[in-house]
Amino acid sequence: MATRRNFFNGVFGNRCPSCWEGAVFRGFYSMNERCPSCGFEFVRENGYFLGAMVISYFVAGFSAVPTLVILLFVSRWEVMSATAMSCLQIVLLNPPLFHFARLAWLHMDREVARVAFEKDKQGKSTDGREGL
Repeated sequence: MATRRNFFNGVFGNRCPSCWEGAVFRGFYSMNERCPSCGFEFVRENGYFLGAMVISYFVAGFSAVPTLVILLFVSRWEVMSATAMSCLQIVLLNPPLFHFARLAWLHMDREVARVAFEKDKQGKSTDGREGL
């Protein structure tokens, strides 16, 4: 059965952004270097996943702050206890956020490359100007 090709199916289904069949992750924190189905290279250079790290920090921060506020002002927890609980939440969210952020980065990068390639085929530059 073919996987429906949209961002969420690719990210949450651990699918290759190129062929949508191979798995990106083979373990808890281990990624395949290439897609087992099509050979698409996941890690292209050092620092490639820096953007994924930003995504992960953003999601973790925006999930921990509401927890901290609710525990402090609604539940009236002590500051240290509420902070510890928020930190624990970030630690527990780390594995799924690691997967989500890297998969999201791969799929966004692949989509940007696809759009740029389509524009290039039409004779337009990526900034919308006509090619020379």
